[in-house]
Amino acid sequence: MVFRGSGLIRASSSRQLCECVRNCCASVSQRHLAKKSSPTTSVESELEKAENESAPRLPRGDPFTRWLGERRKEARRSLLVQVESGASIDSVWSGNSPCIPDIGQFDPSRQLFQLDSNCYLLDLKSERVVANILTGLGYGDRSEDILPVRTRMLTLRAKHAVRPSLRNTANERRSAAEATSTSLTKQLIETPNLDAQIRKLHLLTQTTERGRRTRFFLASVLEEALMGVFPGNKMIPFGSSVSGFGDDQSDVDLCWSLNFRTQPARSNALELTCKSASDLIVGTPLADMALDLSRVKTQKALETLSDVLERFVPGIERMSRILNARVPIISFHHSIIGAKCDISGDLRLSIDMTRLLWLTTQAGDNSDERVAQVVSAVRFWAKHVDLQHAGFGRCVSNFMLTTLVLFFLQQISLIPTFQQLSVEGDPLSVTANHLRKCRRSVGTLLAQFFSFYSEFDFSHKGVCLWTGAPVIKPYPVPLYIRNPLDFNHNIAQNVTGGETENFLRCCQSASAIANSRRFSRTAVLSGPWGLLHFVDPKRLESDGIDIPSNRPRPVKTLDSTLGGINSSESVNANEESASDTDSKPGPPRRKIRLPAL
Repeated sequence: MVFRGSGLIRASSSRQLCECVRNCCASVSQRHLAKKSSPTTSVESELEKAENESAPRLPRGDPFTRWLGERRKEARRSLLVQVESGASIDSVWSGNSPCIPDIGQFDPSRQLFQLDSNCYLLDLKSERVVANILTGLGYGDRSEDILPVRTRMLTLRAKHAVRPSLRNTANERRSAAEATSTSLTKQLIETPNLDAQIRKLHLLTQTTERGRRTRFFLASVLEEALMGVFPGNKMIPFGSSVSGFGDDQSDVDLCWSLNFRTQPARSNALELTCKSASDLIVGTPLADMALDLSRVKTQKALETLSDVLERFVPGIERMSRILNARVPIISFHHSIIGAKCDISGDLRLSIDMTRLLWLTTQAGDNSDERVAQVVSAVRFWAKHVDLQHAGFGRCVSNFMLTTLVLFFLQQISLIPTFQQLSVEGDPLSVTANHLRKCRRSVGTLLAQFFSFYSEFDFSHKGVCLWTGAPVIKPYPVPLYIRNPLDFNHNIAQNVTGGETENFLRCCQSASAIANSRRFSRTAVLSGPWGLLHFVDPKRLESDGIDIPSNRPRPVKTLDSTLGGINSSESVNANEESASDTDSKPGPPRRKIRLPAL
């Protein structure tokens, strides 16, 4: 008699065991023939290999699914090469060195991405070429002990190298970011008008092709490192670096799916032997507690993952295990790529949310980037008016700002609601149709964003991207942003009342500035204008930007600024006195330092 015990198949005779194996092979053959006879495109078959039943269930044929599959495919055929001082990256494909004999036809202008002065990402022709290259490489003639782990991160040695070591690019990238920030203010002040200034800001701060490829490459390398224990595991990037609302300094957010396949229980069938989640807590104090086994499995799997990555994968350092949080994660810094990475469990809702955010930035064949441009401008404003100074979770985060911008754009029908993106045919066509109907300039959209939230009733209402309409708060909370994919969750649950009031006051102040003549370059003869009104004058001077002598140098507090605004019947009618009127300040509040108007 054949029976199952802990996933193990046992048979009372060799004849029954042979029958089990024969039935299993017949079942596999039938599935193979069914797949072979079904008409599928090359992209769909690639996605079928990449995503399994327990992976995030994105709609088949969805544009985001196809885009994600292509990005993952790019990552799997890429190599990262660190070049030691004295070596030349040209030798990799020039034929002068036998280091990579199978690289084939390589075009550096299209297939080479320089991450920093001595680190490069190579996009090769196929995964087969990558496999051939790795097969022919070794670990070098070194006497010291090594951990022979094979990854697609390589080092090009100099001829007389003595002791190789992993380069830490953190300081180099930090210096580059500071130089970029200084260059940014200078380029913004030279643009001809406000719309061009916002477009320039987005162009200089958006995630580059190099940054996006680097993030997908890191996910692919980590995925491969775990293939021996978890053959079907998937590392899927999500968040701002994927949705189109991030920059090259954004953290790398990864969703780790164990991605296993189940089959219906039946007699005379072979199954894989495995442990259960309850086995992970046997003999521990947790065994007698009523626990969510799926959460325990996620915590234990992430703990094991962190140990493997920290000990064996090159470049991983400063590992943190935050396993008791509402969403357990592990966090680390990758010194070779120079990025911070957070890995969470199988979060299907996070992938679905990233998909919806990504769809709002896509306009089909059009090049309309107003949605992402407004988000970039609002994030720039929030950074410079000290909106994100508080500790983790207490202030309005970049993700919350993005949702607030999208909700405002839904009010003027520039973008569809998330419900429309989910049920109305081709989502790209839905987005493009909305963008065509609303032709407001990006500068106008920014000013209207400030005006909209300066008058929003945060005390009684919240926002919902699913319906695109304000909702009544279901319970007392300072800021309510309903998760469009989980109505029981408030995205802004941890934001304090003081930070909500701070956001409202900053919107009121920014609305006064944005609706004044001084926000336009045509009314400013010299010095800062437009978005640079929100930057501290001391910072502008350090960046080499001249401040006019008639521009007030001291930095006012937000309360005195609002006092001047509230004392006027109309902001537009009294814009010239908005910065000069000595009005009585309101009740005592926390002082927020802002540039003078």
